[in-house]
Amino acid sequence: LSLGEITEAAFKKTIEDGLKRFAHGFTKTVALVAPPSGFDQLKSRLEADLQVIKTDLKDGRVPSGTDLLMVVAPDQLDDKQVFAIDQFLMQGGTVIAATSPFDINFSRGQLAMQERKSGLEDWLGSYGLKLDKQMVLDPHCAALPIPVTRYVGGVPLREVRMLPYPYFVDVREEQDHPILAEVPQATLAWASPITVEQQKARQVTELLHSSADSWLSSSTQVMPSLDAAGNSGFTPTGTQAKRLLGVVVSGRFDSYFANKKAPVERANLLDHSPDSARLILIASNDFLRDEVLGLMATGSGEYRNTTNMMANAVDWSLEDQGLLSIRGRGHFNRTLPPMTSEHQLVWEYLNYGLALLALMAVALARRLWQGHRERAYLKLWEVENA
Repeated sequence: LSLGEITEAAFKKTIEDGLKRFAHGFTKTVALVAPPSGFDQLKSRLEADLQVIKTDLKDGRVPSGTDLLMVVAPDQLDDKQVFAIDQFLMQGGTVIAATSPFDINFSRGQLAMQERKSGLEDWLGSYGLKLDKQMVLDPHCAALPIPVTRYVGGVPLREVRMLPYPYFVDVREEQDHPILAEVPQATLAWASPITVEQQKARQVTELLHSSADSWLSSSTQVMPSLDAAGNSGFTPTGTQAKRLLGVVVSGRFDSYFANKKAPVERANLLDHSPDSARLILIASNDFLRDEVLGLMATGSGEYRNTTNMMANAVDWSLEDQGLLSIRGRGHFNRTLPPMTSEHQLVWEYLNYGLALLALMAVALARRLWQGHRERAYLKLWEVENA
């Protein structure tokens, strides 16, 4: 344990927290390291079942009583913050990290991509995990609402069209792992590929992949440009192949600070972890961002799949398997399977046909009703004249 000022009360609380951590029936506590704003939906989702503590780790320690540490979109973490993450893992805890070398900025309806240093690059690299400075594009993707102008009789009409956006990688059919239980689909936005070096003392489980048709780009120009036909201009370049986007590493970890001076004074440095330690890495800074979840909800209503996946990751990490099966998080949002362009055209024309038939039925009913009224008036007129 990392002990600062040792008092009787602090020592007692540390022992109680340790006992609760391995006991059943207590509300689990997640320490969430995330930017000050932009991740409210994630926090609310976790708070439905867990106690969530927002922290910045700037004192070099994870809050006492934490059962799991979740780090989302880290930005230039210093040595003290990395030390806190490292030592929590060394205690046998689980660290969930959502990070990548890129970060999106939403500004006046535009998407501005910029490079981002998390501060975790060397720490992850010491465990054989590398995030390539490229982004994955996949033709199997979610749609992005794009405002477009079309002209009808010379009059400009502004409308929003849902266009396929390859940077929104649509991950499906990967439900072998409990983290993905009842999650039919997950969209990873602006994700980077993960390279995993051979692990001798640890087990590696590949969690999330792009499709075999995906390709890579290092360009920060991610705003769609529409051609004359109204199609976005993203075309595959380079090698198309399956890319690793999420991974679980478990087993014994050696501390990144084992042969270094601890950046926190009076710290009791742990130089390795027990086999119960887990590191879950998902290669995206933005897939849990409120703005991205809002974009996902534009075409399909409330979108919970990615936040449900993170809640599943917490349950699995804390081995609350009952919650995984009982809650059925995915039942909140059943995603339809993807359709080919031909199927989309069939359904589109079918909708038009049904609408036309409905109009014809209304017109026929109105005509029959008018004929009935005319006959009734004619009969009444004949009776009066007689």
